[in-house]
Amino acid sequence: MRNHSLGLTCLALASALAGCTPDDPATSLTSPSSATLPTSLSDPGTTANSGTTGTPDTDPTPPTTSGGTQATDSSGPGTDPTTAGTTVDPAGCVDADCVMGEFCNALSGDCEPGCNDDTDCMNGLVCDLGTHTCTGCLDNADCAVGNLCTDGACTPGCDAQQPCNGGLACCTDVCLDLLADPLNCGGCDMPCPVPANAAAVCTMGACGMGACTEGFTNCDGDNSNGCEVAGSCKCTPGEQVACYTGSPETKDVGICKSGLQTCNPMGTGFGACDGEVLPGASDICGNGLDDDCNGAKDEDPDADKDGWTVCGGDCCDAIGPNCLNPELVNPGAFEVMGNMVDDDCDAKVDNVVPACDGGLASNSADPLEYAKAIDLCQFTTEAPQLKDKKWGVISGLFSRSNGQGAPNAAARSIRTGFGSAITPKANTSLAVLSTGNAADSTDANPPHAAFQGGKDMGSDANVPADWLAANGNNFPNVNGCPEPQGGNTGRDTIQLKLRIRVPTNALSFNAKIYFFSSEYP
Repeated sequence: MRNHSLGLTCLALASALAGCTPDDPATSLTSPSSATLPTSLSDPGTTANSGTTGTPDTDPTPPTTSGGTQATDSSGPGTDPTTAGTTVDPAGCVDADCVMGEFCNALSGDCEPGCNDDTDCMNGLVCDLGTHTCTGCLDNADCAVGNLCTDGACTPGCDAQQPCNGGLACCTDVCLDLLADPLNCGGCDMPCPVPANAAAVCTMGACGMGACTEGFTNCDGDNSNGCEVAGSCKCTPGEQVACYTGSPETKDVGICKSGLQTCNPMGTGFGACDGEVLPGASDICGNGLDDDCNGAKDEDPDADKDGWTVCGGDCCDAIGPNCLNPELVNPGAFEVMGNMVDDDCDAKVDNVVPACDGGLASNSADPLEYAKAIDLCQFTTEAPQLKDKKWGVISGLFSRSNGQGAPNAAARSIRTGFGSAITPKANTSLAVLSTGNAADSTDANPPHAAFQGGKDMGSDANVPADWLAANGNNFPNVNGCPEPQGGNTGRDTIQLKLRIRVPTNALSFNAKIYFFSSEYP
């Protein structure tokens, strides 16, 4: 409803045009005679001036109006009150006549429910004069900042003329908080990367990581790789705890001590136990320490009872992965080829004793060189320290058969062969002992002497009594041959006696011998 007056009110009708008059409901709507208006849109020669047709109305009493609407006089001559030429003014009301919440309907001339200005609307609505209905807005100016007028309603939005409020930024017609929106962080269309197993967040325009997805944990504290652990953290990265991986009873005993282990950067577990000292396999000899952490210092056991202690050089005193028979493994053993065991504890596995029979003089008088000629190449002493008590040749002696007196020098020699068929079975030399000259027909130094008939070398001696007793106190003889003559005396005898420390892992030994009698030709 309008409470103020307008200077001029003009009503336009589809069927006829009425004159304009001051907005005064008490005033007659008689038009001045000078106005000439068409009676209808189809009859331009006929006028209708507030009930006047053709000539001025001579009725001294003009028609009056009710409610601002003028009556129509149709008494003029030649006028049909039911046909064109007589127009009823539909403006039966003006807006000022209508109460709050009504408007003057120009077509019906009545006040009807509706609005004719914003005061007719409540709750912040505005009046749409085209439809005389209250609506939320007619254009953006009717909306608060941060809102646009869409289909008669203010909805959140913005444009170049309608800014956002509260410090928000306008991004494609939408007001956004660039300081906190993870999809537009620090600028429009600048989404934050989504960390693994976590939510992306925007804080003061900078991207970050939010809460971890249920079931995941950011153990390493590094947001760049998100919540990297499924489940809970095992430890805090960099955290250190005491550790000991040896037997509990050896902890902090003797040389043994605890170490420290550090939580890995991922927080998924601890690393190795650094700095710990574990028990040794046995005590180190003579260092004054309890190296095996059993409460005793400088122990020297002989667990396998082979006569060699650990400090005495036994490299295997108990069953282990590299030694299944420790009683056969010690410095006094010989190396068994192919068993992949360091049998003699010399820190070498399956090593062969080097050959030693090359370049020996044929007429050598040294019994140890004859030991070399028969491939005994390891030598030792009678009473060494335990760690040096290895097997080998200790000493040698040439004598006659009774153990007394020297044999004839020509009765011994070292040769590279004997005749054309006999050659060494190993290496390069063999030893020759003879009751005559130890030489074949091509040898020298000593020279050859005929086998048939023999040669008296003046070195007879009784045979060993133990040997004779072992043979029934008689010389052995082949059945059918004459009995030997001469009692227990041997002709031009020679023997080589070698004292040898037997290997601890040996049960027997053998020698390869060729024996020839003077009858062999």
